[in-house]
Amino acid sequence: MRFYEVSLLPSTKLVNVQYSAIGPSHVGEVADASIVLRGAMLTTELEHDGIVFQGDAVDTISYNLTPNAPKGYDYLYPMLSEFIPDFGLSLGERLVILKEVFVILFLWNNLKEHRHFGVILRRVSVTEHERIGIADFDSSNDSHLYIQRHTGSSMKQPRLATGAEMISSLPVEEFKII
Repeated sequence: MRFYEVSLLPSTKLVNVQYSAIGPSHVGEVADASIVLRGAMLTTELEHDGIVFQGDAVDTISYNLTPNAPKGYDYLYPMLSEFIPDFGLSLGERLVILKEVFVILFLWNNLKEHRHFGVILRRVSVTEHERIGIADFDSSNDSHLYIQRHTGSSMKQPRLATGAEMISSLPVEEFKII
């Protein structure tokens, strides 16, 4: 497990928290909990990337996220360095269908290491989402991140952009997470 010193992105805002306490408050059990967060968002697709062999440890399934590039950006590879699922996506009642479209809600960054972090959300109803994992974007290698030139521009080559510039250009939306 790795830990990074992070800061909230300027677009990140806690909008609302709701829950019902069950029993004494010091026990910490809750029901009907939800949080509404506002942040920069990007849609993505999730795909199975095979089995990661960890020696004597339990083998784990590896996944890749393929972000849908925002308008004006050619592609984002290889910015996504890691997707960390919260649970076994192919197990139990909470089966995650890989062909769904998911949301990356960017909330934190570490500018020293050129990293941006977000939660991966899937829609569970018209107004609600659930968290299925965390995305870690490494934008230190920006040679692969391009902004397209506008039609009619005299420049033939795309302009390099930073990962931070791309993330700051994303739409900001609110999501209720249950």
